[in-house]
Amino acid sequence: MRRLALPAALVVLLASTGCEQRFEEPEIEFRHLGNWEFTDKGVELEVEIEVTNPNDISATVLRADYTLSINGVKAGTGHASDLRLPAGETVSLNLPLNLSYGGLVDAALAGDWPEVDYVINGTAKVSALVHTREVEFSEAGTEEVPLSADLLRFLH
Repeated sequence: MRRLALPAALVVLLASTGCEQRFEEPEIEFRHLGNWEFTDKGVELEVEIEVTNPNDISATVLRADYTLSINGVKAGTGHASDLRLPAGETVSLNLPLNLSYGGLVDAALAGDWPEVDYVINGTAKVSALVHTREVEFSEAGTEEVPLSADLLRFLH
């Protein structure tokens, strides 16, 4: 009798946590490319986003991979992992992104500067209880690249 109690308790737990419910993809809203830091190796910046988890259960972004193109030129990549998305809430996240100076030079030669057109494309592996899903995201916009002495020196 005791052996049946554990599976029965597990079934009750899974049913009460919403496993039977449909898992909706989180909604991503892009805010800004910010915190540009010019280093000896390249440029580090953050993609500021807001993520809404419309589900009744918390979720985790296990891994997100994304690329940034500026003026149609691939300029950098970024990765983030283990991002918590509380149930029914919206959270602000700053995702790290690394650009090479070579990518910035190519982007500067391909279009207007310092106001640039950008596209961010990526995928995120999101997990919530027994649900795991690949979520694709994309955003296009215009952003002004802050001009620093380091960048100007490299561009000349």
